[in-house]
Amino acid sequence: MMEESTIHTDNIFFKKLVENSQEGISLIDKNLNVIYRSPSSKRIIGFDHVDEYNRHLPDMIHPQDVAGLVGLLKDLVLCSGQSVNHQFRAKHAKGHYIWVDCTYTNMLNESQVNAVVCNFRDISAQREAEEKLQRSAQELSAYKYALDQSSIVAITDQKGVITHVNDNFCKISKYSREELIGQDHRIINSSYHSKAFIRNLWVTIANGKIWREEIRNQAKDGSQYWVDTTIVPFLTSEGKPYQYVAIRSDITGRKDFEEQVAANQHFIKTITDHLPAMITYWTADLHCLFANKAFLSWSRKTPEEMHGLHKKQLLGEKEYMVHRVHIENVLSGKTQNFERTFSANGRKIYTYTQYVPNMQHNKVVGFYSLTHDYSDIKTAELEVIHKTSQIENLLENIADGFIALDENRCYTYANKQIGKMLNIDPQSLIGKNIWEVFPDALHSSTYYAIEAAFENKEHSSSEDYFAPLNLWQENRIYPSGKGLSIFIRDISERKNEEIEKSILAAIREIFNTEKRLAETLEQTLRQFLDYGDFCLAEAWLIDTDRTKMNRVAKFASEECFDVFFSETEQVKTLIKGEGLPGVTWRSEKNQFWQDIDLDAKFIRSAAATRVGLKAAYGFLLTNNDEAIGVILIGLSTNHPQKNAFISAIESIGKHLGAEIKRKQLEQELDQVFRFTPDILCITGVDGYFKKVNPAMCRMLEYTETELLTNPLFNFVYPDDREVTNDELKNIIEGRPTYYIENRYVTKSGKIKWLAWTTTEASEQGLLYCSAKDITDKKELEELLNKATALARIGGWEFDVIQNKIYWSNITREIHETDADYTPDFSSGISFYKKGHDRRQIIRKIKGVIETGAVCDEELRIVTAKGRTKWIRVIAEAEFAEGKCIRVYGSFQDIDALKRSEIMANRILEERNTILESIGDAFFAIDKNWVITYWNKTAEKVLHRTKEQTLNYRLWDVFSDAKESVSHEKYNEAMATNTAVHFEDHYPQLQKWYEISAYPAEGGLSVYFKDISDRKSSELLLTGLNESLKKQTKELAVSNAELEQFAYVASHDLQEPLRMITSFLTQLELKYGDIVDDRGKKYIHFAVDGAKRMRQIILDLLEFSRVGRMGIRDEEIAVEKIIQEVLLLFTKKIDDKQAEIFVEEMPIIQSSKAPIRQLFQNLIGNALKYKHPDRAAKIRIRYEETNTHHQFAISDNGIGIDRSYFDKIFIIFQRLHNKDQYEGTGMGLAISKKIVENLGGTIWLESQPAIGSTFYFTILKTNP
Repeated sequence: MMEESTIHTDNIFFKKLVENSQEGISLIDKNLNVIYRSPSSKRIIGFDHVDEYNRHLPDMIHPQDVAGLVGLLKDLVLCSGQSVNHQFRAKHAKGHYIWVDCTYTNMLNESQVNAVVCNFRDISAQREAEEKLQRSAQELSAYKYALDQSSIVAITDQKGVITHVNDNFCKISKYSREELIGQDHRIINSSYHSKAFIRNLWVTIANGKIWREEIRNQAKDGSQYWVDTTIVPFLTSEGKPYQYVAIRSDITGRKDFEEQVAANQHFIKTITDHLPAMITYWTADLHCLFANKAFLSWSRKTPEEMHGLHKKQLLGEKEYMVHRVHIENVLSGKTQNFERTFSANGRKIYTYTQYVPNMQHNKVVGFYSLTHDYSDIKTAELEVIHKTSQIENLLENIADGFIALDENRCYTYANKQIGKMLNIDPQSLIGKNIWEVFPDALHSSTYYAIEAAFENKEHSSSEDYFAPLNLWQENRIYPSGKGLSIFIRDISERKNEEIEKSILAAIREIFNTEKRLAETLEQTLRQFLDYGDFCLAEAWLIDTDRTKMNRVAKFASEECFDVFFSETEQVKTLIKGEGLPGVTWRSEKNQFWQDIDLDAKFIRSAAATRVGLKAAYGFLLTNNDEAIGVILIGLSTNHPQKNAFISAIESIGKHLGAEIKRKQLEQELDQVFRFTPDILCITGVDGYFKKVNPAMCRMLEYTETELLTNPLFNFVYPDDREVTNDELKNIIEGRPTYYIENRYVTKSGKIKWLAWTTTEASEQGLLYCSAKDITDKKELEELLNKATALARIGGWEFDVIQNKIYWSNITREIHETDADYTPDFSSGISFYKKGHDRRQIIRKIKGVIETGAVCDEELRIVTAKGRTKWIRVIAEAEFAEGKCIRVYGSFQDIDALKRSEIMANRILEERNTILESIGDAFFAIDKNWVITYWNKTAEKVLHRTKEQTLNYRLWDVFSDAKESVSHEKYNEAMATNTAVHFEDHYPQLQKWYEISAYPAEGGLSVYFKDISDRKSSELLLTGLNESLKKQTKELAVSNAELEQFAYVASHDLQEPLRMITSFLTQLELKYGDIVDDRGKKYIHFAVDGAKRMRQIILDLLEFSRVGRMGIRDEEIAVEKIIQEVLLLFTKKIDDKQAEIFVEEMPIIQSSKAPIRQLFQNLIGNALKYKHPDRAAKIRIRYEETNTHHQFAISDNGIGIDRSYFDKIFIIFQRLHNKDQYEGTGMGLAISKKIVENLGGTIWLESQPAIGSTFYFTILKTNP
């Protein structure tokens, strides 16, 4: 009883262990059908039971992984007791794929198992982590490359000895790398800086601080150069520098310039002090380097006060803001001219200032300020203009336009700037009336300002837009005698900027609403139509896979243009280069197309014609310099628009692109909040939830209102409330732990373990929290050691003080030692394979003991039984008072995994060898069309070497093939992820190629061969085919006539036979009492012969009909057909005590009548040819192939000798006489003709006295 109890307990323990294991377990039969899944499988793949949808293992594997796994398992089924390990992608119950690591063990010969046992675990996170690690390494490499390319870099040790320099350092210092390594920086010391300067440098970096300054160094040839230097110390864990990285940039040009400026200052001062204008010079950072005597007198400052003075300090905050736009413009290289009016000492002062940029090497390094106090000139401006040619010269050379009008509004003067502004000869204006020259300006702001100035004789100014010239102008109008003097300034740039800002502000305001992206874009398009003579607009956005673009919004200014949208509703998606949006995307440039109603490139030209659409703009939308979409704007005229909106469209495209991306991100984040399976919430320091996501409501079974209106502690498990409250206080007081585990009680009373991650409390008193349900994890923690055992991970420990080693039982099993084996350090090390492996483990363990470094190695051991194994050993040290007292770790058997890895590398090498040796040409491309492989045959066939192709884009190498069939088919294969097979002609080589392209994870694999000779042969075959068609047609006519003859003959023969049978039967009935027994026997023979003859005729008729039956495709439930046939044979089945077994049958597309006839003939034969000594057993099976449905009808009847296999399908051929078995010998001939007519074949397998199996196939109509 004790033993039975122990077994029972062990069974319960093992059951719990399996159900709660981190790994899933499934059992698979030899046909690769899953017959069992452990409950733990649900946590991994979502299935915890087996049904018809998840039974067949290959159906649950990623299509790209099926072939490898199926081949592996088919080999394993043949090797009893063997195990294999494999990693692949398995389908999850939710439809996506996950990476799993599976170990399959063949236990088909184990009576209690009788299956292949599969242990599997989810390794998706591991695969993702490996990919992230690879990306991080690539990013670090890119950062280093960028630093080396842009800066002068040197690395020294803590004593200042140079250990590394980059190429830029060698270039500027003119020393080679070998000359610099091992030296300190005194090798480039120019002796320019003081000892205190150098001492400050070393004190700063020795204290672990970053030092920045400008240094003058000396190159090898004695020349000196300036560098802007930053030295960054790298610190040990104790905060002590162990090396320094110096990053420099060359500023020699700037320093030379500053010296040149200083040298020129004296010369400039001497010249400018004698000029009446107030002159100053300002650096690009707005510090004064020079002010002439006139300016010093006017500003009442000394030269010392002016030198180095910042512009803002001179002008004051308010005046500086007035000058700011002019300062920004001159620093961008634009000369500035402006006037300022202000009061001083009770009088108005008028100044005219010019900012002139100082350009060096196409760069603004500073600017000159020339200020004139023209207060006196202002009051007598007209007299000065007429009296002095100097003023006239000034007017000709100022940046503004200037005109003078007499009392009749006729021009008396126009400077050359006016001519440039109006694109007209200024002299041609003299004597003409201004409103006759510019009738479009009548009743404009300029018109009313000029007329008011004439009437009121007062100075005025105005701003106006003149559409014919797309010109914004600022007018300053001064009465002068009976006429006017007018200064006209082109302010189009400033006004365009203001309008641009207005447009961008409007876009920003639209996108700051809660509306969805499509609604927001529609409102934006409506706004755009107000900025010009536009009639409709569309927004097209590029899909996430960047293969197509979709129309997401549209708007028409008038109802008539809505017709355009309704007629082209089906055009919702375009590919790159298709239509105006596609061309804009491909070219990455804004487009303007005219005559789109006549242009076939505009794919909706017909609809454009009907609504009067003449031209359209395509404006590119970008984000971070990447195209994300296109705005299409239509016009009812062919004339391009000239307005601020069009001028600013590039900036608008960038801004709108950024807003679209932001809106998309907002929507995606909202989706994450709503649909993430984990809890996301915002909690207040007052102990209430402020916002909760749907996952939290589902998990805790409360409504959102219930969660928000009750204190959060109401939901916490009572025993955890105190701890939770303490953690909340720590977070509020700035001592957060960030990670908390506690229990919550659901509305139904269930207890949920939640793992919380929180932020620090914000200024608003809010905590942003996320939580995962770790209830299952908590329940499984107790089984951790047992799960470790299942994973074949053993433990070990080395007591350094006592020099003793402890091995767990699994560690002993891996070493294949006795259960009581106790190793010491020396014997434990001796298991490692002599040579590299043993030296490596000794070195690593020594490092663990001496430095505390963690050891994680994959090495080989030789077990106690002499077997070599790969193992993974991990070791960590425990220290006390700075001394290692214990080393402990894990020991894992990775032999199968490691050998698989080695084999995979070997297979990869073999693959490359195979690809180079195959007869076909082969190349591979990645997703970006870059050629990654090009074998020797490809070089020969396409006359391109590897050097000309590898790492180049395919369509750059073969730019002349972009319109070819190959270009279309490769794109089709890449887009649909399906293989393509085709033929293509390459005119440049006058060659035909047979091509197969197979999608792979990284791109396409392409096999092709030269079939030019075959194509030539096909031309010869064309004539033969025409002759063959003619003969085929004649043969078809002949066959039709023969079939008609058989049909007619069979009908004509039946009538005499019916008469013979009828009269013989009547003869027997009427004269039966006088006919002796022999006569009756003769009559019976005659009647029976007539009946058999009639049956032969009927079978012959049926045989002739097979080829002429109209095949009507319909959906057929084969199982229903079989049941109808069995119902027909009910009496015969009962008489022969037959058992019929019908496996699961498909639903197929075919013609019902021939299918029923087929099963009726074959099942009838199986019943007819029953073995006399046993009851009939008939089994009907089904199997599906790629192209056909295959059926099998097996019996245990009398069987057929192999020599008759072909004979039985011939018409009228019988193996038995009519006394043994009835029939005409036509059934199988009819069956054969039906099967062939349905595109299949029929055959059999049989043994005499054992039974027969008839197989037949039917071609799928929709494979």
